[in-house]
Amino acid sequence: MRWYVPFSVLFVSACVSAPTHQAIESTWRVATAVVERPERARDRFDPGAPISRAALQQAVVARDNELAETAHRVRAMLHGARAAGSLPAPEVDAQVWNLPLRRPYALGDAGMYMLGVMQMFPPGGMLDGHARAMAEEARAMAAMLSIRERELARMASDAYAEYVEADLHSDVHRRQLELLLQMVDAARGRYAAGMGALADIARIELEITREHRELARVEGGRVRVRAEINILLRRASTAPLGAPADTEARTVRESSEALEARAARTRGALQARDARLRAAEAREGAARAEARWPMFGLGLSYMQDPRMEPGAGLSVRMTLPWLWGGFRDREAQAGEEVAAERAGLEQERWAARGQIASLRARLDAAVHTLAVLRGEGRRATQRSLEAVRIAYASGQGDLLGWIDAARMALDFALEEGDLAVDMMHAVGELEQAVGEPLATDVVTIDEGAR
Repeated sequence: MRWYVPFSVLFVSACVSAPTHQAIESTWRVATAVVERPERARDRFDPGAPISRAALQQAVVARDNELAETAHRVRAMLHGARAAGSLPAPEVDAQVWNLPLRRPYALGDAGMYMLGVMQMFPPGGMLDGHARAMAEEARAMAAMLSIRERELARMASDAYAEYVEADLHSDVHRRQLELLLQMVDAARGRYAAGMGALADIARIELEITREHRELARVEGGRVRVRAEINILLRRASTAPLGAPADTEARTVRESSEALEARAARTRGALQARDARLRAAEAREGAARAEARWPMFGLGLSYMQDPRMEPGAGLSVRMTLPWLWGGFRDREAQAGEEVAAERAGLEQERWAARGQIASLRARLDAAVHTLAVLRGEGRRATQRSLEAVRIAYASGQGDLLGWIDAARMALDFALEEGDLAVDMMHAVGELEQAVGEPLATDVVTIDEGAR
């Protein structure tokens, strides 16, 4: 075996592996997709048309500057990963021997001239370990892009839910006003027939004033939410905004088990934890290589003695990591970091399961309550309103009974709308927990149950 074969083996063993290259390139593509997001993606949202929840979420994500900032930091770390996987820079050595002590500046009188090049070769796996660790840290930071996107989508979903809430409450209170106006007409007719009191009309007018106050409060909330949505969209707070297009109660069709399986692949926090674990394992591998294997150096030199023929020199260096240098402690430190990351990853998995199960149960409970409200609740309020209306018109019922029935109908209608809004909040939180948008179904209640 010739002398250069061992050193060629050392050179190959110090190179970055294909999995590390793959980790760098795949993460680079993820970050670059955010950095180079087309400008037209920012302009797809038409603020003048009715807006959907999905369109609002996409527009809010497209306009966020923090995502671009994080993506640039990811690419910076990937450049660092490539640098960490490179061999150390070669060293050039120039020496002059046997200069006269009386004339050290007389370089021409030197006894020997030497010019050499030295290259250090780290132990196999060390460079790849450092590069892989940094690449996985960059992948963990890239997972923050997904976390930020889901956070923005959840913020947009919550704002949209409040926008829908204002719309639903406004509609309920306007229908209540229509009912109160019918009650005024009935009270006036009864008063004209000599069967009622003028106080009845005044009492209903007081209820009408109360509803106008509620409508004003709802409209104030609508203005506030519109301003919040515009700020999320990086627009003026007073900019016009279309009405919400999705106001129906919706639920997620998938089971908790299916959602947990999806979260294992797409939840940003899990991806980040998993990448940090792989980074810790890579650092442990690099520390193990440094602690158990020496670093070699190979030097080639040219020598010139003025009184002799020119010559070449070969030098070899080797570190002794077994004596001192703290390599064993660094290896133990890396092992503890691996154990810590494993514990953190397992904790994140259980946190995801608990969050998904809780939100899934919250949606199921809301669907059940909505079925009661749309079935028994609607039938009971309609029968009550009709009965007291007929009784009052015939002169047998009293006004307070009618008002109580109307308030009960109002409460049921508001609760039904609040349930739809709460389900919208829950869907947004569930998407954030899973790590990606989810398919939803409009909640429909069997007509036979009404």
